[in-house]
Amino acid sequence: MDKTPEFDFSKTDVIKSYIEGCVEKVGNEAINLVGRQGGEINPGFYQYYYGDAVSYLCYTTEPSSCYNKKPFLLQFVEKEINSYILQKINSCVNLQGIKDQGFEVQTGTLTVDTKVNLYTTFIEINYPITIKGKSGQSVQLNQFSKNFNVPLGRLVK
Repeated sequence: MDKTPEFDFSKTDVIKSYIEGCVEKVGNEAINLVGRQGGEINPGFYQYYYGDAVSYLCYTTEPSSCYNKKPFLLQFVEKEINSYILQKINSCVNLQGIKDQGFEVQTGTLTVDTKVNLYTTFIEINYPITIKGKSGQSVQLNQFSKNFNVPLGRLVK
């Protein structure tokens, strides 16, 4: 991601946009991986297909129909995206530039909640950030989100 933007207490939307830009970048990576790889970031039982390791959702040696043998696939995909974002978001969000401007920055526990719908995927991050100035002024930001127009739910279905 680009360098940390200049911070000004009257323009907290700049920081919100910066972090949501990271949610977009890392979210796109996660959605692309699960979409290309059969719902898994790191497939275990897979077949290579045009260079991607695509997970088997079912396997049969009989000439009969193959049904999805992975229960709760939608919830599994959401958890895969959550896990990927938790691992990768800190490599994008860098608040050191704000500290270098003379502000005190405190962060809390980061949580991710992904909701895969038929035609969209919504990622919401709760990441408490408090920025304090030398004059005692402070601002707190918590919620960051991004809606992706990707039919991931249709792929899962």
